[in-house]
Amino acid sequence: MLTITFYAFIGVVALQLFYYIVVFGKFSFAKPQKSTPKRIPISVIVCAKNEEENVKKFVPLLAEQNYPDYEIILIDDASSDNTLDVFEEFEKQYSNIRLVKVQNNEAFWG
Repeated sequence: MLTITFYAFIGVVALQLFYYIVVFGKFSFAKPQKSTPKRIPISVIVCAKNEEENVKKFVPLLAEQNYPDYEIILIDDASSDNTLDVFEEFEKQYSNIRLVKVQNNEAFWG
């Protein structure tokens, strides 16, 4: 009786090993497929009004990112300090920066 149980146990283990190798083996032994990441162009929009000091710190961090295809759009919302001058310097310094100047429209508020 003990030998029959032992041989039955060996048969079940052999069947499980066969199942594991056939079914899961193709997943574990298969070469991983290389996927090419999609490089989606990105636009980063920065709108500022009277934020000269913050812009001096923040924009260089954005401009020096390690991403292949992105642009930075700097929007000056009619600042009364030197924010526009800082934006213009960044536009000259970095090729991926675009500048938008917003003018106050007094007729709109009237």
